[in-house]
Amino acid sequence: KGFEFARFKKKTVFVVICLLISVLSNVGIFKTWFRWDSYIYLFDFYKLSPLSVFQIVGLRVAQHITFTYSLFAILIQSLLHIDMAYVVLGINVAIMFGEMLICNALLEKYAKNANEYLRMIFSVVFAFSPYVFGLLYTINLEQVMLFGVLLFFLAEAKDDVYLLVLSAFITCNSKETGTVLVICMMGALVVKQ
Repeated sequence: KGFEFARFKKKTVFVVICLLISVLSNVGIFKTWFRWDSYIYLFDFYKLSPLSVFQIVGLRVAQHITFTYSLFAILIQSLLHIDMAYVVLGINVAIMFGEMLICNALLEKYAKNANEYLRMIFSVVFAFSPYVFGLLYTINLEQVMLFGVLLFFLAEAKDDVYLLVLSAFITCNSKETGTVLVICMMGALVVKQ
C-alpha cells in the first residue's frame, strides 16, 4: 500500500496527546517520587557510570540482570546530563509509547476488520490499564520485560527473525525471570513448527 505520511501523522498526534494526558494526569506523583523497591533501584541507578559498561557486574541494579535498562540509562544520562530519576522516567514513558505502538501493530495484524481509530483506542486502553500505567511511575524491571514479550509477539506476527532476536535480548536482559520467559517462548516456537 505504501507509506502514507498523513495517516502516520494523525496516529502520531493521537498517541502523543494520549501520552501527554498520561503524564499530566499524574503530575502529583512527582511530589512523592519513588518508594520501596523503586528507591532501591534508583539508588543503584545513581551508582551507574559510563565506566560500568566495561564491567558486566557494574550494570546490575539491585542484584538483578538489568543490562538493557542500565545501558539505556547510562547512555541517556551521559548525553543529556540530567538527573537519573528523570532519565528513568523518560525511559518508562518511551517504553509505554513503544508498547502502545506494538499493541496497535498487533491489532492491525489480528483485528483487520477494526478501523484504525478503534485499534488506537484499544492501544490507549492497554496503555492506561492498571498494570502498564502503574509501571510508568515506578522503577521496576517488569516494564522492560513486558516490552520484550510484546516485541516477541510482534516478531512472531511479522515472522521477523531479527526482531525475534532483539526481543529475546531485551527480555533476557531485563530480569532473571525474563530468561525463563524467553526459554518458554522459544519452546512454543519450536512446538509450533
